[in-house]
Order: sequence, then structure tokens, then C-alpha cells
Amino acid sequence: MTLKIQVMTPFWPRDFKPLLMGVMNLTPDSFSDGGLHQDLKGASDKLDTWSKQKRVFPDFGAQSTAPMNHPISFEEEWKRIQLFFDHFKQSTFNKFPILSFDTYRPETMKSILTHQKIKHFTGQVVWNDVSGLFDDEVDELLTGYDNLFYAYTHNAVRSRDLTPRHREFSGQFSPDSILDCVTQKFVEVTESVGKETQERIILDPGFGFAKSPQTSMELLKNLPDLIHRFPKTQGWLIGLSRKSVLQEVKGPKNWEQLDKLQEDELKNLMLKCPQRHFIFRVHDTLPLTKSLL
Repeated sequence: MTLKIQVMTPFWPRDFKPLLMGVMNLTPDSFSDGGLHQDLKGASDKLDTWSKQKRVFPDFGAQSTAPMNHPISFEEEWKRIQLFFDHFKQSTFNKFPILSFDTYRPETMKSILTHQKIKHFTGQVVWNDVSGLFDDEVDELLTGYDNLFYAYTHNAVRSRDLTPRHREFSGQFSPDSILDCVTQKFVEVTESVGKETQERIILDPGFGFAKSPQTSMELLKNLPDLIHRFPKTQGWLIGLSRKSVLQEVKGPKNWEQLDKLQEDELKNLMLKCPQRHFIFRVHDTLPLTKSLL
């Protein structure tokens, strides 16, 4: 059974103002908020807050991909998601026009899409896949679910199981070559599918994934150039929130300073790339709803 597109809530705003993807980690070990949302009361409060903020939607993740953490099994990842689903009523999810799920496993995403809470969800769904592997399983899900959008992240791992070990592959990219490497891969992915599917692919440069801080910093510096290499209809997911690349810029020491630096970078990006479709993945949504929207 496929999901239906909700025609009255188009994915991309017509005024080109960005969408904000709020990070909600259902994990005990994520680097900035591990364990925070395993307390379901805390998760409920945050979802209620986000539902009242304009252009904000949640990105649920049940496994940390931070290099210092150990991977978990599909069974454990799905158990965490099921527990979360079971706690909330359908109406909680239907407060949002979009729901996103951060997983590199196709079997997890398929389980999510066939769960009763998502089968009856009235909006659109994003698969936020940081593996960097666009394969037949991705194409199968995009073909089978016509309201599924797919966020493709630039990475360099050789298999999905190696995704949490992405730092081991950072030597494959250098600051001098990163812009062309990312461009080439994005062109390869978007040209490998038909037009209808292509419109549902969102591109994420993958700051920090298989990239040293120096390489990510060079990519950040050239991000407007990268975006201008693609049509204006292309959607972009930019995940800079509390990333080490920002620490390389000016060396902020706490989350508040990092969040302010991120805000400045995103404002600059919007200025240099007007009338583009952006999703900004962030931990603290409120300041950006005030400054960017």
C-alpha cells in the first residue's frame, strides 16, 4: 500500500523561505543530546513546541552515527522506533506536514513506512540517509511510496554497515578536490533516475561525513558555488548544526556559540543563493525561526 501526497501542503514553500528540520535523537549516545528524548515526556514537550513553530518538522534518529559510538543492530534500532511510535497518538504526528527519519538501513525505512502510524500519516515523509549509497533498495522505496522524499548525503563508505565508521574514509577527499568530487557524485545520482523521482531527491553535502574538518571547511566555503551548479528546482539539506567544521572556523567552545555561528553561515548562504529550496537541519529551531523566517 502506497502513501498519498497531500496536495494542499506542497513540500517546498513557494516563497523560498527554508524549512527547519529539528533533530530528535532517540538514542542514549548522540553527541549533543544523547538520552534527552528517550525520556518520552521530554520528546512529547519538544514535539508540541515544534508543532507550534512555523516551517519546523522533526527528524527522528534511533542510531548515532558519531564516529566515537558503536553501531547497533537493526533489531535494536527498530525497537527504539517502535517504542517511540507506540507512545504517541496518531494526532501527534499529523500536527506536522512532514516527518523525517534518519537511518542508513533500507529495512528500517521500509519498516517505518509500513507501520500503522506512518501508513495513516497525512503528510510527506523524508528518508534522511547518510550512507552515501544510492542503490536498488533506495529506488525500490522511492518507486513504491509516492510521498517519500529521499535525502542523499555525500559520503565515502563502501557498504551501509560501515556508515558509523565514516571517519576512516576521510582520506579519500582533499580540500582541493572536494567540490568537484561532490558535484560529480550528485550529478551521477540525480541523472540515474527519472524526472518524477529526481524531484523527490534532496542533496546533502555531508559535512563531517568521510571528510576531515579542513575538507569540510573548504566545502563550506564553496557551498554557494556547488549549489549554483544545479538547477534552481533542486532541493538541499544543509546539516551544520554543532558540527566540527564550525569549530574549525573560529573555535567556539559551547553550543550557544556554535548555534550563533551556524546562524551566520546560513544567513550568508541564503544571501548568496536566493530562491533556492533549503532544509536546515538544526538542534535548536527557535532562534532560526526568528532570524531566517
